[in-house]
Formats: sequence, structure tokens, C-alpha cells
Amino acid sequence: MSNLFLNILAGSSLGAGMPSLGSVSQWIQTEGGNALTIVLVCFSVWYAFKQSWGKLIGFLFLAGLVFFTIGSPERILSVFSGIGSKIIGG
Repeated sequence: MSNLFLNILAGSSLGAGMPSLGSVSQWIQTEGGNALTIVLVCFSVWYAFKQSWGKLIGFLFLAGLVFFTIGSPERILSVFSGIGSKIIGG
């Protein structure tokens, strides 16, 4: 009976859009990045409507840094470890 149920589920597209347990962290990173991007765009539009140009430029700089960090955290960690090794000398 359970084999019949598994065969029905395997042949259908019932769970096709759901993430598997093996890629949950990748899915969370992708969706978190999308949510953060929406928030960053909303704040940028808010500063533009308020005509706070200095805050807008500073926010865009920090938002770009955050967006880049979420997109490739391994690269940021390697940059920080390189800076640390140059400061410490190791």
C-alpha cells in the first residue's frame, strides 16, 4: 500500500515547487535575499521621496554591501580573512 502511495506521489507534480530537505539552506538564502532586496528598494524609494540625498547615498552604499554579502558569503569571508592576515601578519 505504501509503495502505491509513493509511486503516485513520484509520478505527480504535487510537491514540485517545494524545496527538498537537502536544499533548505539554499532556499532560505535565496528567499531571504529576495525579501531583503525588496526591503532595500522600499527604503531607497522612501529616502528619495523625502529627498534625503545624503542618507540615500549612504544607504545605497550599505545596501550594496549587504546585498553582495548575502549573494556570496564565502567571498566576503575570504576577503576578511585576507585583510586579517595582512594586519596580523600570518
